[in-house]
Amino acid sequence: MVIYYGNDLEQINHQELKCNNPLKINYLDDISSIYDELNQLSLFNQQDAIFIYDSTFLLDKDEKVSELINFLANYHIEVYCFVKNDKLDNFNQTVKNKKIKTIKKAQINPYNKTKEVKIICDELNIKTDSYQTYNYLVDSLPENYLMIKNELNKLLIYSEGKLITKKYIDEILIKNSESNIFLLINYLLQNNINVSLDLYENLINLKYQPIEIIQIMATQLFKIKLFKKATITSCNLDAELKELKITPYQVKQLSYVNKLNLSKIEQIENAFFDLDCNIKKGLIDPYQGLKYLISSINLIK
Repeated sequence: MVIYYGNDLEQINHQELKCNNPLKINYLDDISSIYDELNQLSLFNQQDAIFIYDSTFLLDKDEKVSELINFLANYHIEVYCFVKNDKLDNFNQTVKNKKIKTIKKAQINPYNKTKEVKIICDELNIKTDSYQTYNYLVDSLPENYLMIKNELNKLLIYSEGKLITKKYIDEILIKNSESNIFLLINYLLQNNINVSLDLYENLINLKYQPIEIIQIMATQLFKIKLFKKATITSCNLDAELKELKITPYQVKQLSYVNKLNLSKIEQIENAFFDLDCNIKKGLIDPYQGLKYLISSINLIK
């Protein structure tokens, strides 16, 4: 018997398990229904595993539940249970049976994303042509297990099993908008105006609205301002970075911030605030207003 548990139910329910013909059971708050399903199986059935979804009975301390868990642990076909729960201590004590394996699936976030994407890439046998390309791939993916699986499967088909290059990533993946806008902010703060304008036009072509881009850019600028302050004053930088949800890869991208004055970051942040206000008042065209701000950002000292 194997139990998959964690906070992301979609991720838990979509494990790649090597079973050809499992019997799938959706638990509906009645343990007798599980017995009924299993009793209908005969020796002539071809099922090679039992999948029990939403297995909340595992969290019940009742003695009848303990009996069911022991029954499943000793069943002649492997049983897989999937349940939303992030603490092993919440399970029925019978789960500690030596015949039961528990696997916690961590919800994907900025700090475990690199590791989790590596696990999925290994499952799909996806390899990149360099460590830099792999980092670029991770940064281009959203923080959602099913979307990551979908994007990587598309990439696998497109590359026909070849090593993944940055070109493949650019051509096939739906880019994470926040990652793109994080790059846009980086280019702006380093006065790479032409590259910034090209990326802005690409975002517009991908149907992002200027006001949406402005709001995300303002949020990222505020985060970078706090990052700058942390590098100056913090005695526990790692804790600050975790609080700001800045990934190790993004920290490397932000190395240039050490050369920037905090006042310049704050002035640019104020320029975005003013632009947002003027757009909402109907004084400025959103598309042209943001394009002008990007074009003139190097004038801010």
